[in-house]
Amino acid sequence: GLIRNLGVLGVDSVRVLLRRGAPYQEYLALATDPALNRGSRGEPMTEPRWRFVSTNFESDARADLDALAERSDISVLLQVAGQDINVDVADTQEVYQMILGERVDVRSYPDADHSMVRSDLADKGLRFTLTWLFAPTTVYADGYLAESEAFLTAINNERGN
Repeated sequence: GLIRNLGVLGVDSVRVLLRRGAPYQEYLALATDPALNRGSRGEPMTEPRWRFVSTNFESDARADLDALAERSDISVLLQVAGQDINVDVADTQEVYQMILGERVDVRSYPDADHSMVRSDLADKGLRFTLTWLFAPTTVYADGYLAESEAFLTAINNERGN
């Protein structure tokens, strides 16, 4: 999952550091070493990002999905973002479909980040804030809110509410 798009070091180098529980300063020293990063155009992770990745890089939802697979009365909507740096979207989709099969309805939003915010607004500070204040529903990826509402409405109708 989380060890893609992690900045300048190769994935294997980052994995070694993460598995060892290396502090950010060690990662940063390696990530900024010109001898290790010749030709790299990436930027090192920020310290908050390193903490997040360190905490979550081995997260695995398979046990929860296995338990969910035993419940045929629960519908599943998997919404994935094409610009997600927190989740390996292809792996996530494959695991969900492998475990839940036809029960999972997958929706993809190629121009969204992890929070389903349009990638052209993500991390844009004032532009995001003004859009959120004056046109809040437009910050989300095209179709995200409508498809979420349709899924929940269908569940509500199935239950006779």
